[in-house]
Amino acid sequence: MASTMTRLICLLIAISASGQTQSAQAWLTTKITRNLVGSVNYGGCMIRVDTLPSTVLADCPDWVTFSCSGDFNSKSQGNLKFQNAQLAMVTGKNVVLRIDNSKKHNGYCFAHRIDVIN
Repeated sequence: MASTMTRLICLLIAISASGQTQSAQAWLTTKITRNLVGSVNYGGCMIRVDTLPSTVLADCPDWVTFSCSGDFNSKSQGNLKFQNAQLAMVTGKNVVLRIDNSKKHNGYCFAHRIDVIN
C-alpha cells in the first residue's frame, strides 16, 4: 500500500514538473540586428536579435515579437516596446528582453519587456 502511494506521489510530481517546463519566461541580453513591420503576421512587428533566444528558452527562434497587433498586450504597449527596440538598433545599444515561449505569433516568442542599456 505504501509503495503504491509513493509511486502515485512521484507520478504527480513528475506531471506537475513537466507542465512547468513547457512554458516559461527568461531574460536575454543581446543586440538587435533587424526589425520587421507587417500587417498580417508576426504580431505586426518583430525584431531579430544577435543572440539566439533558444540559448535561454526552448523553442524560441532568432526573431522576437512585441505583439503590436494587441494580442498579448495593448497595441500602444507593443508599439512602445518596438520603438525602444528601434532606438537600441539605431544607437547600437544592447537590450535586455523578457521573453515568453508560451505566447507566440507564427512560432516566434513574445517579449513582455525590453530594457535599453546605455
